[in-house]
Amino acid sequence: MKNLKWHFRRNKKRKLGKENKGMHPALIIGESEDGKKFYNLGLTKNNRRGHHRNVKIHDPKDWNKTSYVRDDIRLDSKKYLSGILKDY
Repeated sequence: MKNLKWHFRRNKKRKLGKENKGMHPALIIGESEDGKKFYNLGLTKNNRRGHHRNVKIHDPKDWNKTSYVRDDIRLDSKKYLSGILKDY
């Protein structure tokens, strides 16, 4: 995994399912060696995903609120991820 500056992007692939999926951004934490995919962690407002607990953090947009980062790292194609979100 190549290191790069962490940033947020929207995951378009997750919008293909239920209507409310894909509303929250993904935290990009790395890039694949071939440069075609990003390693990412999903950001959410829920403290659990199934029986998995998400990691509690400050909301990146409003530090007075709480958000959660999913505990699983995903590898998604760059074509499914938007440009860098400037407001995070």
